[in-house]
Amino acid sequence: MTAAADRHEARVRRLPCIATLLIEGRTVPSEELHHIESVRDDLSEFLVVPLSRRFHSRQSPISIHTLSRRGFERRYKIDELAMLAKVNELLA
Repeated sequence: MTAAADRHEARVRRLPCIATLLIEGRTVPSEELHHIESVRDDLSEFLVVPLSRRFHSRQSPISIHTLSRRGFERRYKIDELAMLAKVNELLA
């Protein structure tokens, strides 16, 4: 990972859980970063959104990994790009 990617991830980690913010309209601390790209390369480190374990962990029945990306989008009416757009808005 590059120094720039490290700095970006550090800034994103300070944001609240984006899913909770968009779905429930409230803020809770983020606990994990979700990579929105399946292919990992130097640029994918910039395509991350902060999520709580509730919305990210495979142990949670409502998480993006348990439901699948498409299942998450169907259930909550938001997709990864909407979450990434919110991250970028908050970081601006």
